[in-house]
Formats: sequence, structure tokens, C-alpha cells
Amino acid sequence: MIVGRVLFQDEAYGRAYSKFKRALDHNPEDPAALLGFAASADMLGRFDQSNPAYAKLQKLIGNRIEYQNNRGYSLLLQGNLIGARKHFIRAYELDPSNERAANNLELLRNSVNYPKRSRGDIKPL
Repeated sequence: MIVGRVLFQDEAYGRAYSKFKRALDHNPEDPAALLGFAASADMLGRFDQSNPAYAKLQKLIGNRIEYQNNRGYSLLLQGNLIGARKHFIRAYELDPSNERAANNLELLRNSVNYPKRSRGDIKPL
């Protein structure tokens, strides 16, 4: 599983996904493997895989900051800003000094303020 974390940090999300999936084959209740698997699936846009993993994680570690931050980020990637906000705020409440929780709230704020543009709105010079 350490290899999966290194691959994730190196942004090799497909390979990290495979490593975490293999770890889950051996221990399907391992929270660290589930978090890595879900986060890798998120980065690949495989929400059909990450959402069930987060549902399982909620039962295992739903009261921990790691779950709240990751779940919020997943929802942000899926465009569910209200759901993301709920999880990011919960993470911040669990540990107001946590830098990731603060950064995620800032990321959400920037996402809300980012103007949505349709195709063709930006023309080349």
C-alpha cells in the first residue's frame, strides 16, 4: 500500500488505483486502502467506484478529518458544491488548524466564484 501512496503523490493515478484495489482484495475493510482507492478513482473520474468506497468509509471512519476532506473533494470534482461544503466545514470543525481543511474551503470558495463559460465565449486573439 505504500507503493500506492507514492504513485498517488506522483500523480500516477491509474497505477495507484490498481495498487489500492489489490490491497482491498486482501483486506476489504482497510480504511487506508479504501481512502487511497477512492481518491485514485476520483482523480480518474471513476465516481462509480469512489462513491461506494466512500459509503463504506463513512461507516468505518466517517467522523475523521481524512474522510471529510476526501469526501468533500470528491463531491467538488463531481460538481456537488453544496455536498462538498458540508464535508469541508465538518473537516474544519474537527480540526480548525488543519491546513488541508482550510485549503479545501478556499478551493470551494474559488470554485463558486469562478465564472462558468460556455464554449465559444473565449476567442483567440
